[in-house]
Amino acid sequence: MSEGWIKLHRKLLDSRVFANEGLLKVWIYCLCRANHEKNYVNIVTGKGETEVEIRSGEFIFGRKSCSKDLGMNPSTLYKRMQKLEKMGNVNIQSNSHYSIVSICNWSSYQESKNAKEQAKEHASNKQVTGREQASNTDKNDNNVKNEKNNGIPSKQDLIDYFKEKGDMIKEDIPLEADNFINHYEELDWKNGKGNKIENWKRQAGTWNNNYQKYNRKRLKQNGEDEPLPPYLTNYHN
Repeated sequence: MSEGWIKLHRKLLDSRVFANEGLLKVWIYCLCRANHEKNYVNIVTGKGETEVEIRSGEFIFGRKSCSKDLGMNPSTLYKRMQKLEKMGNVNIQSNSHYSIVSICNWSSYQESKNAKEQAKEHASNKQVTGREQASNTDKNDNNVKNEKNNGIPSKQDLIDYFKEKGDMIKEDIPLEADNFINHYEELDWKNGKGNKIENWKRQAGTWNNNYQKYNRKRLKQNGEDEPLPPYLTNYHN
């Protein structure tokens, strides 16, 4: 599994996957696990074995073994795999014995090309005009704007926001940014009324206020500066 290499497109930086560290880890794991060539795998099914064809861009997925590879809770891994499927990154076909994960659009950006094809593509790329380059830049800018406009912040966006507010313990800020993203990933970036989030700062403000309320409550109960628990839940919109 550690041999060979994969390709990562720069547009990954602007994706929802990149904004969630746990989801990004699972996604890269899937890319690294996927076959580059078709082969056959013997799998134990009940009392016997069966030979399963695994095509390019696919791999056998076992929740327990994969969660061990990732050092991740099996239920957390399963939720993140479901999220990747919902986002259109993977397809998962399961039966009572095993699951096969397929990377969507694998052939369009991962399959290797022979030297002649690579040389031809390289020569073609050199002929790209300045106008085409400018157009590509505009498209990239629009992708970033669209990502920001659909109510989904990056982790750094949240860190900067919480720092600007100045209400959180400094060491808690990165964790709270992760917690915020994980919480709303589970809700498919919808608020408590089931509507798509248009202004993430409004939700982050509620998160920040609840953090303060919880902290004050703990301090009052304990009469000391006690650190917050590792995960704050039950936030309301």
